[in-house]
This record gives sequence, structure tokens and C-alpha cells, in this order.
Amino acid sequence: MTKSYSFAVVFHILIIFSSISSFASVETKNGDREMRLELFHRHYYMDDVSAPKNQYDKVKDLVQDDLIRVRMVSSRTSRYHYDGKVGKDSSAIIITSTKASNDKASSAVLPISSAAYKGIGQYFVQFRVGTPSKKFTLIVDTGSDLTWINCRYRCKKCTSRTRMNDHRIFQAGRSFSFKTIPCSSNLCKNLTFSLVTCPSKRDPCQYDYGYQDGSTAHGFYAYETVTMSLTNGRKTRVHGVPIGCSYSTSTGTLGSVDGVLGLGYNDNSFATKATAKFGNNFSYCLVDHLSPKNVSSYLTFGYSKNLVSGSSPPTNLQFTNIQAIDGLYHVNIVGISIAGLVLKIPSEIFSFQNQGGVILDSGSSLTFLAEPAYKIVMKYLMAAFTKFKQVKDESFEFCFQSQGFNESAVPKLVFHFADSVRFEPHVKSYVIDVSDGVKCLGFMPNAWPGISVIGNIMQQNFLWEIDLKWKRLGFAPSTCT
Repeated sequence: MTKSYSFAVVFHILIIFSSISSFASVETKNGDREMRLELFHRHYYMDDVSAPKNQYDKVKDLVQDDLIRVRMVSSRTSRYHYDGKVGKDSSAIIITSTKASNDKASSAVLPISSAAYKGIGQYFVQFRVGTPSKKFTLIVDTGSDLTWINCRYRCKKCTSRTRMNDHRIFQAGRSFSFKTIPCSSNLCKNLTFSLVTCPSKRDPCQYDYGYQDGSTAHGFYAYETVTMSLTNGRKTRVHGVPIGCSYSTSTGTLGSVDGVLGLGYNDNSFATKATAKFGNNFSYCLVDHLSPKNVSSYLTFGYSKNLVSGSSPPTNLQFTNIQAIDGLYHVNIVGISIAGLVLKIPSEIFSFQNQGGVILDSGSSLTFLAEPAYKIVMKYLMAAFTKFKQVKDESFEFCFQSQGFNESAVPKLVFHFADSVRFEPHVKSYVIDVSDGVKCLGFMPNAWPGISVIGNIMQQNFLWEIDLKWKRLGFAPSTCT
């Protein structure tokens, strides 16, 4: 009889958050399968020159990035709205989260911390790629299913340097484990945004990928080896991971990172491959976006006794169904209440089948509501701040001078799910600090018809678990540290 071992993959992440069976053989010592990466806010890695000079400038940049991102998400989902590709014939999958049961469960964990000082709203992870392994800083994005890094390969006119314009560059030709994926392969046909161009059968499978904030990445696909830290302090290697070698990227959010770790749902995404090896589950916990650099938490793949280092998972996890459609995670919200009053928001606002719907997105900072819902929510929340002096702001509809502000007096906002589950975010997640002495209601409108987006600020200080097998989402309040 063979022994069973605790499997865990852990990543340290920074805040700015038909399967191929040949993927991922894992090498470890003593049979352990636990991997860890630390998660940080994207502001963490910006230098003093590129970072916004103050909190207000950071928020302005964050809003502009989010506006572009949500427009692109809306255009992405509109294909399904108008083509009617939802239901039994759709490519949707339901997601779920399950509690860790014992030491024999599979899991993967990644440390996470805030990088808000960097001027962008996502989270980062330290990712080691190649043989010998090289370290890169990647945005963690649940709204993207492509994992890629800045890369050079067999380019005579390209630089041989490993850094350029504050970016690390992966010199793929120096890696013994780098193997291009041919454009003539069946895998190429199934990879995200792969191009039909195939001059010869041996040419690599190329892609042209656009992001919600207007950034783009051009390159080709290859198999590579990823090295991760184990929860027991050892190292592990995952072989045959499909990644993108990007030789051209546009400006935008991508200007501050080395690449993207795609956690969106796709047959060949890193999230799908990692969860297939480590228990079908991944979870993350986002610390406060204004936390200092030394505060971090984890992104976890699989089931682990310790979802956060040195602590046990919350016992008060709530569970609800979630759908993955076109790589995006859709939650089944049926209503919103403020101070115990369920608002009269038309039900079609929350229905993907009726050109609405709500997604959970680590790559968006703010929370966007389809305009009919936005107007109602703002009306009821603004009424609670009439005694404060209003401050005009070009980014937010309602801001106020916060002298005398008491968080306990703010009416509680609750998102209600179809199965009687309630998500009650922290007040600081929807009454946000914009500058010294000024707070704003942290909602933005999205055009109707269109989706609503629960951004990473609304998600902060909660543990979120997504399980691709049991088809549910689990969440609970957490300090994340």
C-alpha cells in the first residue's frame, strides 16, 4: 500500500487579484506536493518614479484602468448574450469550494499582500519559470485565462539583456525545459486567442491577446517548467505548463509587470491545470488594498490544512453556486439590501440570460453595477451621508469630507445569493479613502444592458474559494494574514 501525502501549492501574490492530460508532472522529495507563492498588491513593485505621487493620483489611475477593463469585459460577454449561448449547450461550468478535511487532502497555497502604493489595482505573484528557474512578477487575474511572460527566443536583433525598462525578460533559449507548441498541433487550435497563421508545421503557435484595460500581448505558446516553494520549505517543479512567450506588449497596466498569471477558466489555463493536480480547488484572500508592503496572504491551489500560513481555514464558510462562462466567474446574485431593506432592483440586472449578470473579478479594483442598480444603490447610500460636506470629484459621483466619520453608523450593504447566502462586505470596501480627509462611495456605473463586476476592493479581507469540480463558491471574512 502506498502512502498518502498532503498536497499543497502556495503562491505569494501582490495586490494592484478538453483538458490536456500531458500537463504537469510534479517532482518533490519525500512525496510532498505542496507549493507556495506570495501575493502582493501591484503598487508594491512600482519604483518611486513610476508610482503615483499621492493617494488621490493612485485612485484616479485606478478608476481609468477599471473603466477600460469593464468596457472590454462587457463586450466579451455580449457575444453570449446576443448569440444565446447560455444553458445546456453553453461552455459554462459551475464552480464550488470545499473545506479542507484532513492532512491527506491535496492543495496549493500562494502568499498575498497589498501593493497599492504602486498606483495600479491588481495583485502580483512571484513566479519562477524555466530551467534553471528565473523569477518574474506577474499580475494575478481571474478575468484572464492566459499565463505569459515578457520573453525573447531566437531573435538575432533582440536584446540579450534580462531586464529592460524595469521589466524582467525571460531569455527562453537559455532554458533547457523550454519547448515551443507547434502551430499545426491540435493543442494550438484550442489555446486562447491562438492565430490561424501557420507558415510551416514546425512554427510556434502564436497568439494576440487583448485585456480589459486596453493592454495587449503578442507572442507564441510553449511548454515550460514552473518552480514553486512548498509549504514545508522545500521546492517543487511542475513540468509541461503551457505559457505564453510575449515578445510585444502595449502600454497600460502591463507596463508595470513582467507578465500575467491567468486564473480564468479555460481548459488550458494555469488555474485549470493546477487544480486538476491539486484537488480541483483554488482560493485567495486579499488583504486591505492600503496595507503596508510587509503584509501578505496567500493564493492556494487544492485542499490544505493551512490556507494561510500558521492558521486554520475559517469554519464559517458560506457556499453558493458560480458559473464560469467565457473564462469569467459569474455569481448568482438575486438582490442587494441596505440597512436591512431589499432594494427594488429589476431581476434581469442579475441574470446573465437576460443580458445582465454579475462576475467576481480580481483584476478590477472597483465594483461596477449595471446602471439601473447603480442608481438605486447610490440613492440609498448617499442618504446616509447628508450631514457631511460633499466634495466634488471627477472620478466618483459622491465624495465627502470625512471629519467625524464613524464606520459603525454606515448602513450595512449586503449582496444576496440565490441559495439564501449573504455576502456582507466591510464598510471600508464601499466607502473608500480617496485622499486625506476625503472618502467616496466606491461604486461605478456600467451601461445597461451589461454585466456588474465585484472588484477586488469589495472582496478584500475575505477568503474566497473556487472549486472547479464541486461547482460552488465559498467565502468567509478573514484578516488574510
